[in-house]
Amino acid sequence: AVIDTQGTFDNKSSFRDNSTVFAMSLLISSLTVYNIHGNLQENDMTNLNFFLEFGRMADNSGMKPFQDIMFLVRDWFNGDQFPYGLTGGEQYLNGFMQIDGSQTEENKELRKKLPDFFNKMSC
Repeated sequence: AVIDTQGTFDNKSSFRDNSTVFAMSLLISSLTVYNIHGNLQENDMTNLNFFLEFGRMADNSGMKPFQDIMFLVRDWFNGDQFPYGLTGGEQYLNGFMQIDGSQTEENKELRKKLPDFFNKMSC
């Protein structure tokens, strides 16, 4: 199913509205494209975590609640370090998902549990 939803965090929608739309699209889509500007940041992951928990509350099947997620980083400015396309995106995502001592406990936990939510993650 292809679903095009509104963007999140505009100045006209509430956080609750955004969360509901994102979580429902996660539940019924085979592929969720999480559109991010510039690069992945911790606040993107914090927002995703909230959406995931919201969506998981609606699903009690015991299986992975969502199918696939692709992080689409638009206006990419690190093409010299990570090339454009899926290969560079996978390298970038793998590096971003690494756990290190500088991250908060919440962000470490999200990195650990994110693969439990999705069958496939790509960038």
